[in-house]
Amino acid sequence: MSLKLDNVYELPDGHELVARKAECGGYALHDPMRGVAAAPTYLIAASGRLLSWSHKTSWTQEDLRDTGRLLLPEIERLVLL
Repeated sequence: MSLKLDNVYELPDGHELVARKAECGGYALHDPMRGVAAAPTYLIAASGRLLSWSHKTSWTQEDLRDTGRLLLPEIERLVLL
C-alpha cells in the first residue's frame, strides 16, 4: 500500500498521523498537532511494520485508515491565520 504525502491517517486506536517521506526511504508518520518539523511518531519498516523509536509495534501499514483529509504545510497554515 502506498501512502499519500500529507494525508491524515488513523490507527485502530483513533490516533491520527500525517504521512511524509522518510530520509531513509519509506514513510515517517507525524502527530498532526506537533507538525512535520517534529520527530516522527512512527517510521514504517520495509516489512510494513510501524516502528516507534526503533521498536516494533503491533501495527502494520495496512492498519492505517485514510481519513481523506490533508495537513496543510506549516507555511500555508500561517498564511491562513
